[in-house]
Amino acid sequence: MNIGFSLQSSDVMDSGTGAVKSVFFKSVGEPMAFLGELRRSGVRSVELQSVAPGLSDAVVLAAMQRIYVVGMRFSCHGSLAGGPKKESKAASSAFAVPPLPEVHTFLKALGASPVMVVHPYDFPEASYDELVTATVNGLEALIEHFKRHLLPFRIALEINRHRGDNVPGVSYDGLLEIGSHFSAEELGFCWDMGHTQASVLLKKLPETPPSEFVKRVIHTHVHEVSPEGTTHQPLRAPASYLEQCIGCLEAIGYTGVYNLELYPDRWKPEVNVKEAILLSVERLGTILRR
Repeated sequence: MNIGFSLQSSDVMDSGTGAVKSVFFKSVGEPMAFLGELRRSGVRSVELQSVAPGLSDAVVLAAMQRIYVVGMRFSCHGSLAGGPKKESKAASSAFAVPPLPEVHTFLKALGASPVMVVHPYDFPEASYDELVTATVNGLEALIEHFKRHLLPFRIALEINRHRGDNVPGVSYDGLLEIGSHFSAEELGFCWDMGHTQASVLLKKLPETPPSEFVKRVIHTHVHEVSPEGTTHQPLRAPASYLEQCIGCLEAIGYTGVYNLELYPDRWKPEVNVKEAILLSVERLGTILRR
Protein backbone atom coordinates (compact mmCIF):
# COMPACT_ATOMS: atom_id res chain seq x y z
CA MET A 1 0.00 0.00 0.00
CA ASN A 2 1.19 3.51 -0.80
CA ILE A 3 -1.13 5.84 1.11
CA GLY A 4 -0.40 9.53 1.60
CA PHE A 5 -2.06 12.30 3.58
CA SER A 6 -2.16 16.07 2.99
CA LEU A 7 -1.04 18.51 5.71
CA GLN A 8 0.01 22.14 5.85
CA SER A 9 3.69 22.66 6.72
CA SER A 10 2.62 24.90 9.59
CA ASP A 11 0.46 22.07 10.99
CA VAL A 12 3.36 19.62 10.85
CA MET A 13 5.50 22.11 12.80
CA ASP A 14 2.74 23.25 15.20
CA SER A 15 4.00 23.20 18.80
CA GLY A 16 0.67 24.15 20.34
CA THR A 17 2.48 26.57 22.64
CA GLY A 18 0.96 29.77 21.24
CA ALA A 19 -1.90 31.68 22.81
CA VAL A 20 -4.34 29.97 20.43
CA LYS A 21 -3.69 26.43 19.25
CA SER A 22 -4.36 25.77 15.58
CA VAL A 23 -7.56 24.02 14.52
CA PHE A 24 -5.43 21.08 13.43
CA PHE A 25 -3.74 20.81 16.83
CA LYS A 26 -7.09 20.98 18.61
CA SER A 27 -8.54 18.26 16.38
CA VAL A 28 -5.76 15.67 16.33
CA GLY A 29 -3.26 16.58 19.05
CA GLU A 30 0.51 17.00 18.97
CA PRO A 31 1.78 16.69 15.38
CA MET A 32 4.64 14.25 15.96
CA ALA A 33 2.31 11.92 17.84
CA PHE A 34 -0.33 12.21 15.11
CA LEU A 35 2.22 11.57 12.36
CA GLY A 36 3.17 8.43 14.27
CA GLU A 37 -0.50 7.38 14.40
CA LEU A 38 -0.85 7.95 10.67
CA ARG A 39 2.20 5.83 10.01
CA ARG A 40 0.97 3.00 12.20
CA SER A 41 -2.38 3.11 10.40
CA GLY A 42 -0.69 2.62 7.02
CA VAL A 43 0.20 6.13 5.79
CA ARG A 44 3.65 6.22 4.22
CA SER A 45 3.78 9.72 2.75
CA VAL A 46 2.74 13.29 3.58
CA GLU A 47 1.84 15.88 0.97
CA LEU A 48 2.86 19.33 2.20
CA GLN A 49 0.35 21.88 0.96
CA SER A 50 0.60 25.58 0.08
CA VAL A 51 4.28 25.32 -0.79
CA ALA A 52 5.59 28.45 -2.53
CA PRO A 53 7.20 27.49 -5.86
CA GLY A 54 10.50 29.18 -4.99
CA LEU A 55 11.14 26.74 -2.09
CA SER A 56 12.75 29.45 0.02
CA ASP A 57 10.60 28.85 3.12
CA ALA A 58 12.46 27.44 6.13
CA VAL A 59 9.21 26.10 7.60
CA VAL A 60 8.70 23.86 4.54
CA LEU A 61 12.23 22.49 4.85
CA ALA A 62 11.74 21.84 8.57
CA ALA A 63 8.46 20.04 7.83
CA MET A 64 10.17 17.83 5.22
CA GLN A 65 12.83 16.94 7.77
CA ARG A 66 10.28 16.18 10.48
CA ILE A 67 8.32 13.89 8.17
CA TYR A 68 11.51 12.04 7.28
CA VAL A 69 12.35 11.59 10.98
CA VAL A 70 9.12 9.67 11.58
CA GLY A 71 9.91 7.37 8.66
CA MET A 72 7.68 8.76 5.91
CA ARG A 73 8.25 10.21 2.46
CA PHE A 74 6.84 13.53 1.28
CA SER A 75 5.45 15.32 -1.73
CA CYS A 76 4.48 18.98 -2.14
CA HIS A 77 1.46 20.90 -3.40
CA GLY A 78 2.67 24.15 -4.90
CA SER A 79 1.36 26.63 -7.45
CA LEU A 80 2.26 28.30 -10.70
CA ALA A 81 3.29 31.94 -10.74
CA GLY A 82 1.45 34.58 -12.71
CA GLY A 83 -1.50 34.20 -15.02
CA PRO A 84 -2.77 35.30 -18.42
CA LYS A 85 -0.92 38.35 -19.84
CA LYS A 86 1.27 38.76 -16.75
CA GLU A 87 2.89 35.37 -16.27
CA SER A 88 6.49 36.34 -17.10
CA LYS A 89 6.59 39.26 -14.64
CA ALA A 90 4.95 37.25 -11.86
CA ALA A 91 7.14 34.22 -12.49
CA SER A 92 10.26 36.39 -12.29
CA SER A 93 9.04 37.77 -8.98
CA ALA A 94 8.18 34.34 -7.58
CA PHE A 95 11.64 33.00 -8.37
CA ALA A 96 13.58 36.16 -7.44
CA VAL A 97 14.64 34.59 -4.13
CA PRO A 98 16.61 31.37 -4.70
CA PRO A 99 15.65 28.15 -2.93
CA LEU A 100 17.24 27.42 0.41
CA PRO A 101 20.51 25.58 -0.33
CA GLU A 102 19.57 23.10 2.38
CA VAL A 103 16.62 21.91 0.28
CA HIS A 104 18.96 20.68 -2.46
CA THR A 105 21.35 19.18 0.10
CA PHE A 106 18.53 17.38 1.91
CA LEU A 107 16.97 15.93 -1.25
CA LYS A 108 20.36 14.87 -2.58
CA ALA A 109 21.20 13.07 0.67
CA LEU A 110 17.87 11.21 0.52
CA GLY A 111 18.19 10.42 -3.17
CA ALA A 112 14.59 11.61 -3.39
CA SER A 113 12.63 12.96 -6.37
CA PRO A 114 9.38 14.11 -4.74
CA VAL A 115 6.29 15.13 -6.65
CA MET A 116 5.28 18.80 -6.82
CA VAL A 117 1.56 19.16 -7.61
CA VAL A 118 0.32 22.35 -9.27
CA HIS A 119 -3.04 23.49 -10.61
CA PRO A 120 -3.63 24.74 -14.15
CA TYR A 121 -4.61 28.41 -14.34
CA ASP A 122 -8.26 29.30 -13.87
CA PHE A 123 -9.21 32.95 -14.36
CA PRO A 124 -12.85 33.75 -15.21
CA GLU A 125 -11.88 36.68 -17.42
CA ALA A 126 -9.50 34.61 -19.58
CA SER A 127 -10.31 32.56 -22.67
CA TYR A 128 -9.59 28.86 -23.06
CA ASP A 129 -6.56 29.51 -25.27
CA GLU A 130 -5.20 32.16 -22.89
CA LEU A 131 -5.44 29.70 -20.01
CA VAL A 132 -3.61 27.00 -21.98
CA THR A 133 -0.84 29.43 -22.96
CA ALA A 134 -0.50 30.83 -19.44
CA THR A 135 -0.35 27.34 -17.90
CA VAL A 136 2.28 26.20 -20.40
CA ASN A 137 4.35 29.33 -19.69
CA GLY A 138 4.00 28.88 -15.94
CA LEU A 139 5.06 25.25 -16.16
CA GLU A 140 8.06 26.14 -18.32
CA ALA A 141 9.16 28.71 -15.73
CA LEU A 142 8.79 26.18 -12.90
CA ILE A 143 10.69 23.47 -14.81
CA GLU A 144 13.49 25.92 -15.57
CA HIS A 145 13.63 27.00 -11.92
CA PHE A 146 14.03 23.41 -10.73
CA LYS A 147 16.66 22.65 -13.38
CA ARG A 148 18.65 25.78 -12.58
CA HIS A 149 18.84 24.93 -8.90
CA LEU A 150 19.23 21.15 -9.35
CA LEU A 151 16.00 20.36 -7.53
CA PRO A 152 14.76 16.89 -8.57
CA PHE A 153 11.03 17.54 -8.26
CA ARG A 154 8.63 15.75 -10.60
CA ILE A 155 5.81 18.09 -11.60
CA ALA A 156 2.23 16.81 -11.62
CA LEU A 157 -0.52 18.93 -13.17
CA GLU A 158 -3.78 18.41 -11.26
CA ILE A 159 -7.19 18.08 -12.87
CA ASN A 160 -9.70 20.44 -11.24
CA ARG A 161 -13.41 20.00 -10.70
CA HIS A 162 -15.78 21.53 -13.26
CA ARG A 163 -15.72 25.34 -13.15
CA GLY A 164 -16.90 26.17 -16.63
CA ASP A 165 -16.67 24.80 -20.13
CA ASN A 166 -13.96 27.27 -21.19
CA VAL A 167 -11.44 26.07 -18.56
CA PRO A 168 -8.87 23.55 -19.84
CA GLY A 169 -7.86 22.40 -16.36
CA VAL A 170 -11.19 20.67 -15.67
CA SER A 171 -11.18 18.16 -18.53
CA TYR A 172 -9.01 15.25 -19.63
CA ASP A 173 -8.67 16.77 -23.09
CA GLY A 174 -7.57 20.08 -21.59
CA LEU A 175 -4.82 18.50 -19.52
CA LEU A 176 -3.69 16.43 -22.48
CA GLU A 177 -3.50 19.58 -24.62
CA ILE A 178 -1.31 21.26 -22.02
CA GLY A 179 0.69 18.07 -21.58
CA SER A 180 1.39 17.87 -25.32
CA HIS A 181 3.87 20.74 -24.88
CA PHE A 182 6.04 18.64 -22.55
CA SER A 183 7.60 15.21 -22.40
CA ALA A 184 6.25 12.69 -19.92
CA GLU A 185 9.49 13.10 -17.95
CA GLU A 186 8.94 16.86 -17.66
CA LEU A 187 5.26 16.75 -16.75
CA GLY A 188 2.93 14.13 -15.33
CA PHE A 189 -0.64 14.40 -14.09
CA CYS A 190 -2.25 14.36 -10.66
CA TRP A 191 -5.56 12.54 -10.83
CA ASP A 192 -7.78 14.18 -8.23
CA MET A 193 -10.46 11.53 -8.03
CA GLY A 194 -12.77 13.66 -5.91
CA HIS A 195 -12.63 16.43 -8.50
CA THR A 196 -13.38 14.09 -11.39
CA GLN A 197 -16.15 12.40 -9.40
CA ALA A 198 -17.79 15.79 -8.81
CA SER A 199 -17.58 16.52 -12.54
CA VAL A 200 -18.94 13.07 -13.43
CA LEU A 201 -21.92 13.66 -11.13
CA LEU A 202 -22.57 16.90 -13.05
CA LYS A 203 -22.25 14.92 -16.31
CA LYS A 204 -19.30 17.07 -17.37
CA LEU A 205 -16.84 14.16 -17.64
CA PRO A 206 -17.14 10.53 -18.71
CA GLU A 207 -16.82 8.00 -15.90
CA THR A 208 -13.73 6.43 -17.45
CA PRO A 209 -10.81 8.68 -18.47
CA PRO A 210 -8.90 8.18 -21.71
CA SER A 211 -5.89 5.87 -21.47
CA GLU A 212 -3.60 8.73 -22.59
CA PHE A 213 -4.50 10.59 -19.40
CA VAL A 214 -4.15 7.57 -17.11
CA LYS A 215 -0.70 6.70 -18.48
CA ARG A 216 0.67 10.10 -17.40
CA VAL A 217 -0.63 9.96 -13.82
CA ILE A 218 2.22 10.15 -11.29
CA HIS A 219 0.22 11.25 -8.22
CA THR A 220 -3.34 11.21 -6.94
CA HIS A 221 -5.70 13.00 -4.58
CA VAL A 222 -8.38 10.91 -2.90
CA HIS A 223 -11.46 12.31 -1.17
CA GLU A 224 -15.20 11.89 -1.08
CA VAL A 225 -17.97 14.10 -2.49
CA SER A 226 -20.91 14.82 -0.18
CA PRO A 227 -24.51 14.43 -1.40
CA GLU A 228 -24.57 18.26 -1.64
CA GLY A 229 -21.52 18.21 -3.94
CA THR A 230 -18.91 19.35 -1.40
CA THR A 231 -15.50 17.83 -2.08
CA HIS A 232 -12.65 16.78 0.25
CA GLN A 233 -14.94 14.81 2.54
CA PRO A 234 -13.89 11.69 4.49
CA LEU A 235 -14.26 8.39 2.64
CA ARG A 236 -17.53 6.53 2.85
CA ALA A 237 -18.43 2.94 2.07
CA PRO A 238 -19.18 1.80 -0.54
CA ALA A 239 -16.83 3.76 -2.82
CA SER A 240 -17.51 2.34 -6.28
CA TYR A 241 -16.17 5.33 -8.24
CA LEU A 242 -12.92 5.37 -6.24
CA GLU A 243 -12.51 1.63 -6.74
CA GLN A 244 -13.02 2.10 -10.48
CA CYS A 245 -10.33 4.82 -10.61
CA ILE A 246 -7.86 2.72 -8.64
CA GLY A 247 -8.57 -0.20 -10.99
CA CYS A 248 -7.64 1.97 -13.99
CA LEU A 249 -4.30 2.84 -12.40
CA GLU A 250 -3.54 -0.70 -11.27
CA ALA A 251 -4.16 -1.89 -14.82
CA ILE A 252 -1.22 0.19 -16.07
CA GLY A 253 1.08 -0.69 -13.15
CA TYR A 254 0.82 2.59 -11.25
CA THR A 255 3.16 2.60 -8.23
CA GLY A 256 2.65 6.16 -6.97
CA VAL A 257 0.88 7.50 -3.90
CA TYR A 258 -2.86 7.43 -3.22
CA ASN A 259 -2.95 10.66 -1.27
CA LEU A 260 -5.91 11.48 0.97
CA GLU A 261 -6.65 15.20 0.59
CA LEU A 262 -9.21 15.86 3.32
CA TYR A 263 -10.39 19.31 4.44
CA PRO A 264 -12.02 19.09 7.89
CA ASP A 265 -13.06 22.75 7.71
CA ARG A 266 -15.64 21.66 5.10
CA TRP A 267 -17.09 18.90 7.29
CA LYS A 268 -20.17 19.06 9.45
CA PRO A 269 -19.34 20.22 12.99
CA GLU A 270 -20.45 16.97 14.59
CA VAL A 271 -17.80 14.94 12.73
CA ASN A 272 -14.92 13.72 14.92
CA VAL A 273 -11.98 14.84 12.79
CA LYS A 274 -9.36 12.41 14.05
CA GLU A 275 -11.68 9.40 13.87
CA ALA A 276 -12.84 10.35 10.35
CA ILE A 277 -9.25 10.69 9.15
CA LEU A 278 -8.14 7.34 10.54
CA LEU A 279 -11.30 5.63 9.24
CA SER A 280 -10.62 7.07 5.77
CA VAL A 281 -7.09 5.66 5.88
CA GLU A 282 -8.52 2.27 6.87
CA ARG A 283 -11.11 2.32 4.09
CA LEU A 284 -8.55 3.28 1.46
CA GLY A 285 -6.25 0.55 2.70
CA THR A 286 -9.04 -2.00 2.42
CA ILE A 287 -9.65 -1.03 -1.22
CA LEU A 288 -5.94 -1.22 -2.08
CA ARG A 289 -5.57 -4.68 -0.51
CA ARG A 290 -8.34 -6.19 -2.64
